Amino acid sequence: MSERHFRIVLGVWLILGLYLNIIEIVYALIGLLLFEGLTNQRIPKLVSKLRSTADHSQPQQPGANSRFTFEAERVLRFLVALFVLLPMLQGLEIIWWLPWFVGFALIGAGLSGICPMVMTLKRIGFR
Repeated sequence: MSERHFRIVLGVWLILGLYLNIIEIVYALIGLLLFEGLTNQRIPKLVSKLRSTADHSQPQQPGANSRFTFEAERVLRFLVALFVLLPMLQGLEIIWWLPWFVGFALIGAGLSGICPMVMTLKRIGFR
């Protein structure tokens, strides 16, 4: 499973959870994203390791222009969890559209292979 596929699946589950008003799904996705962000144990990496016993990929080295050693994908997971959790807090009903926007943006990023948030984070200096 690649990051693109994971973004599509994550976006679809988020939209379904919001549309069907099953808040438990949304909270489970938030928990999953926070777990992945904290531990850097990503589902796409784990699925890839399970599929192939021989790992031919080389470890990713930080770029010469990286200001931070933190990966952009990890920061993306934290930001998605924050942007979905924030409107669910009491008194913040004015930004009800934010989780919907994040869900559709994840689907679009997965389908196109271009994630503007990751590109922006890399431009800021994350690797």
